[in-house]
Amino acid sequence: MHHAVEPGATLRAAITGGKNLILRIPPLPGEAVHVLHRLLDATDGLTVLLCPDHRAAGRLHEIITALEPHSHQVTGLARTARILRSGTLKALVAQPADALALVRMSSLDAGSVGGIVVCWPELMPPELAQSLETFLSDSGGARKALITSLPDAPGELEQRFFWRAASQDALDPPADPPAGRLRYAVISHSPAYTARQILDTMNPETAVFWAPEHLPNPARDFGSDPAVRPENDCEFDPADLIMAIGMARPTVINRLSELSRRLVVLVDPFQLPYLAAVAPAARPIRLASEADAYRDELTALRRRVRSLISAGDYRHYLGVVEPLLDEFDPATIAAAVLDLAVGTGRAEPEPEDTWARLHVNAGRMDNLRTSDLVGALINSAGVQKQDIGRVELKERFSLIEIRPAALDTAIEGLTGLTLKGRLLKARQDRH
Repeated sequence: MHHAVEPGATLRAAITGGKNLILRIPPLPGEAVHVLHRLLDATDGLTVLLCPDHRAAGRLHEIITALEPHSHQVTGLARTARILRSGTLKALVAQPADALALVRMSSLDAGSVGGIVVCWPELMPPELAQSLETFLSDSGGARKALITSLPDAPGELEQRFFWRAASQDALDPPADPPAGRLRYAVISHSPAYTARQILDTMNPETAVFWAPEHLPNPARDFGSDPAVRPENDCEFDPADLIMAIGMARPTVINRLSELSRRLVVLVDPFQLPYLAAVAPAARPIRLASEADAYRDELTALRRRVRSLISAGDYRHYLGVVEPLLDEFDPATIAAAVLDLAVGTGRAEPEPEDTWARLHVNAGRMDNLRTSDLVGALINSAGVQKQDIGRVELKERFSLIEIRPAALDTAIEGLTGLTLKGRLLKARQDRH
């Protein structure tokens, strides 16, 4: 019930003849694998695949890599420019703004690419949609393919760039699960991480991890839990909870909801608009966050302190505390004593030379937030979270504390990256 779409005769003829084409499928990258395989084989030169966000690009690149080893996902413009100069690349997976930035750097010639695949443009934010139209306008006679979850009523993009293109529709009608059964969770770090949060929150007697054959099933990460089992079709014994990994077609949602009173669909952020369109009754499930865990830890610590005060005799220590009352607020003294007692490590401040400072040429005027820069460092540059310190957002630039060992990685990873439409340049700040 959930397999890659096979191109029909009309689409096969268009691919062989170098014509434009449209494939209408849900935003499930794995379902496009057979069409993409034929497209890459039939296209001379470089094929550029344009995606709605970095998560979609990552999912698509996992599939493309298996089809074409000479492929690359844009995570940093400088490195991508170097790879493009090698002349060996056959497939480039990017967001439209990054592809356009490579054109402006003269690293990519939109007019000479062999093919362009536009992936679910209806899920792109407005600023990416503008970059997409500019890139397509510059692409000249390149063969163009559109993968979309919209029905066959042509939108403006189709009318401009895909008029009279060969088309194949493989969409399902909307899902109609029993009321109250369908929930969803957005994949945060990984499917396995989010699945673990769901198991901890819902604590089911039995749980099925459902995933299509082309996706890894995280059930293998829970081998010690006899209640958890993997499935990849829709014919299995009912379970207390079913988790569908990586979105699912409406027909699959309907069938899975018959096998459990609790169904949770795990989706990537770019899939949320599609889920809202085909399953409007789906409700989000609230999962415990790191902030929740921190609050629980503080509550437990307060409980321990109350218990100690009730049971203990601390007259011996008053001689230590009383002189400090002339210098500090009582709450500050109590917090410092707790710091010593629980061994957080904050009592001994880190030497100043344990951090280097990174200067980035974007700040509040570029609508950047601290989380944007931290996310770019972790997800695009590959810097570990523990190697990132304080972030100072200035009006026109930002300063970020970085461990010296990770500084070069941060500079190379951020330089050339596009963030909120701004082409980043990073360097060490020595002031």
